[in-house]
Amino acid sequence: MIDTPTDSGVIDLISSFLGPVELDPQPTSNAASNANNQIAAIQSKSISQIDSVSARVIIFSKDRPWQLQQLLLSMKLPSDGNFRCSSIVRVDIHIIIHASHLDFRRGYGTVIQSIEKDCAKWRVHFHFEGDISLSTESDHFSRLLRHTLLKDVDSSLQSTDLFCTSSANYEQHDSKELVMFLTDDCVLLEPLETILQCAIGSLANNSQIFNFVSRLHPGISWSQTRDLPSPPPRNNFRYQSINPNEGVYLYNRNLASVEWNYPFDLSGGVYLRSDVVWLIDNVGSDGLSHPNLFETKGNEALCNNSLSCSLSQKPLSAIPTRPMLVILAMNRVQDVYNAPLAVQSGNSTEFDVDPSNTLDLLKLLDGGIYLDAERYKSTLYYASHIGDMFVCDEKDTTAETEAAAQTRPKLSVLIPVHSCQSDLAAHAIISIIMQPFDESDKTLILNSQGASELLPMQIVIVDDRCTDGSIDAMVNTAKELASLLGCSICMRHLADSDDTTAMNISSLFGNACSITIDIVKSPRPGVASALNHGLEHCQSEIIARMDADDVSAPNRLLSQLRFMQANPAYNVVGTSTVLFSSSNDTEAESISELPYQRTCNELGVSSVERYKGFGTSLFVSDPGFVAWSMLFSCTIQHPSVMFRKGAVDDAAGYNEAVSCCEDYDLWLRLTEKDCHSVTNLPILGLWHRKHRQSKSVTQSEHQKKEADIASHEAIMRLIESAGGKCNAVTVNNISILRNPSSAKTRDDVDAAAFLLEVIERVFLEVHTDRLTSQEVELIRIDVDNRIAQLVEKYVNKSMAWKIWCKRCPDKQLERLSLICHSNQ
Repeated sequence: MIDTPTDSGVIDLISSFLGPVELDPQPTSNAASNANNQIAAIQSKSISQIDSVSARVIIFSKDRPWQLQQLLLSMKLPSDGNFRCSSIVRVDIHIIIHASHLDFRRGYGTVIQSIEKDCAKWRVHFHFEGDISLSTESDHFSRLLRHTLLKDVDSSLQSTDLFCTSSANYEQHDSKELVMFLTDDCVLLEPLETILQCAIGSLANNSQIFNFVSRLHPGISWSQTRDLPSPPPRNNFRYQSINPNEGVYLYNRNLASVEWNYPFDLSGGVYLRSDVVWLIDNVGSDGLSHPNLFETKGNEALCNNSLSCSLSQKPLSAIPTRPMLVILAMNRVQDVYNAPLAVQSGNSTEFDVDPSNTLDLLKLLDGGIYLDAERYKSTLYYASHIGDMFVCDEKDTTAETEAAAQTRPKLSVLIPVHSCQSDLAAHAIISIIMQPFDESDKTLILNSQGASELLPMQIVIVDDRCTDGSIDAMVNTAKELASLLGCSICMRHLADSDDTTAMNISSLFGNACSITIDIVKSPRPGVASALNHGLEHCQSEIIARMDADDVSAPNRLLSQLRFMQANPAYNVVGTSTVLFSSSNDTEAESISELPYQRTCNELGVSSVERYKGFGTSLFVSDPGFVAWSMLFSCTIQHPSVMFRKGAVDDAAGYNEAVSCCEDYDLWLRLTEKDCHSVTNLPILGLWHRKHRQSKSVTQSEHQKKEADIASHEAIMRLIESAGGKCNAVTVNNISILRNPSSAKTRDDVDAAAFLLEVIERVFLEVHTDRLTSQEVELIRIDVDNRIAQLVEKYVNKSMAWKIWCKRCPDKQLERLSLICHSNQ
């Protein structure tokens, strides 16, 4: 989707939602190339290299005391008042409150009392608009806003100060101070410290980045407030490391639209204070009279080229690598815009309240009822504004957690090993064993009931004719790591016999083995055979995949396991990945350290060289759209998945006749059976290594041919299932749909475009009962973009061009640009 066409290469802009033909396609247009160069030029900096900063959090609340309380609780402020991140020296929280009714005022009083009791060491300031005697009510908000943003944090709130507050003397303040805006309908899914740490890492030392948008993530594809598709500009994303375990994605807003090109946001936006001061000076008096007008006028000012010259040099935005915030659009309190409410599907009726009635919600405040934040973490949302209201009381939460712990399945991790270098394999096994542990202090990550959800864990290592010592390195590293952690690991070599070697180490878990490593030997060569043989030895119904030369990101397994347990309809769940290689790839962007590098150093694993990141794999999360895009490219990263063993067994496992695309073949069969059974979590779960020995390098041509065949067979089965005939559908047709640049003639392009519309019609017909209206719209946009990419080669001279004109009558400017820049 395009807001404003550029002078060249428009076709790249309209294909921003196109399913990847390659893992990280490179833009060909000057505009897109320049944008990506801007992102690539930014050097990753460790959080320890960033100067100490302070932050002020500004929260706007009107008639929603219970929701404000839940927002404050979701921040998870440490009881001692100190953040662990050394770069954060001070945080002040200012809450601007409007209470239109005495009952709401009483409710806010209850919230204030609870905050003063539970967070006495935190600087939380409550400001009521009605507390100041000014001429008009709108002035109350204006003066409070200026005070909270422009005055020193220790200044007292005096009416005389408010009238003279100005940004004229702002230069005396620290230009590195951050401002985070929140509304009372926000719920944080990560602690406030984590969000601020990401914001610091992206904003403090990068002059091209304007904002950190905590409510967005790669899985957002719909705008609930506008009821419009809002596909993320995936080909525009670049990963920026903050520390070995944390990072952000950067993108150019000029190449994005809808939710992704909305720079000033009061629901989770984080900015440099100096930029917010600039906005205050340029929004006019109307813009300072109401929070919604402040946001609207702020965006208008940023779009005004004559005013925003100082901010025009900041075209980039940063977003988190996983969901960090949701907005509960279940009631309406503001009277400026008629914002739509989101559809509700939560369990609020159990507590006899109407979420749309803010007075009714006061019952929850008096009854000690809380939002169940964990349920939001284990639910996929494609829009940042949601209607779900998951609530619980402390007693119910305890019971549910204990019940879940009793029925919690064990987790198996399946790792085939051929040859990958011993140090790489050692790092890989470290990243799996460390998943239940906090790397900083080597302690277990426990839930509220004191249990580790990832233990016990079984690791199945399949020996696929490994001759380079990688398996020995994994075993020895696991033993050393067990000693370092003080946990017990049971080693079982099951390839040749049933001999069991148990390590009895002083353990946190008594005599029980918390981690079991089974080593088995594959009876036949090939990764598909190794995986099928390994599956026979996996004791858990839920299995995580991992390759011996990759690195799992912290919290990967826990996030996937929680999602699988909460959503039994999903059989396969992948994650986003960062692609990286060793430092000899000089053209790539530098990454100083990988996750768990410190533990590698402690164990003497010589995986200490610098690495280079050269791309990100950010696939879609909407399951219906995953099934659609899977027909044309593999939109699941195999080493990142967690799946149900029963579902894979029912699909007859991996096809051992397929040597390079065994995963793609399996995903196609699973999505064919159920288009809502496979998805990606919008989290960064894996660091995927690319090197000269990678299958994608050594067997790239064979891999492409196998993928074309697998795609062709799946599409033929789809068409035949609807009673269609496939005689004219060739592998060449499918190859062109997968890679439009491979078309050699105009007839190739026309045949591919015609076939694409047939596939669209049949897919929607076959899966009509499962697809949501949003997924249908995303599929339509994707088909439009694929046809647009096809016609680039034969502009205005093909049947495909006519098909595009008919489907997209509003793309005249894009077509004009293509004609003007065509070489024909």
